[in-house]
Amino acid sequence: MFAIRDIPKGTDPFAVRVRYPRAWVRITSGELAAAPPGVRDLLASIFVAGDDGAFRIPVLGPNLIDIGAYLNHSDKPNMRTNDGYRFVTRRKLRAGEELTVNYRSYGAEGLLTRRRPRSR
Repeated sequence: MFAIRDIPKGTDPFAVRVRYPRAWVRITSGELAAAPPGVRDLLASIFVAGDDGAFRIPVLGPNLIDIGAYLNHSDKPNMRTNDGYRFVTRRKLRAGEELTVNYRSYGAEGLLTRRRPRSR
């Protein structure tokens, strides 16, 4: 994801007046493992299990995922988060700059070790 304009330091570029979703569905890791491969891969690539090992998925599915879920990882990120839901710029960002976050800062480090299937 790239900035389309300059973004001041301390700004949440994803802030909106209405936060979606209002309701979540809890899915255990066993339920996720039993899902069809396409569904399992999509959900596992976007969501991170909580401390209890379960995933919280928006009641309306991944169509209402906060755009912050599409930030890439960096060991020197220009965005920060404490909870993985609200992201704030660490410094002024310039138009065209990629927005990044350190996945380790909110328990998403498991995304760093996942391997993508090889294309044939």
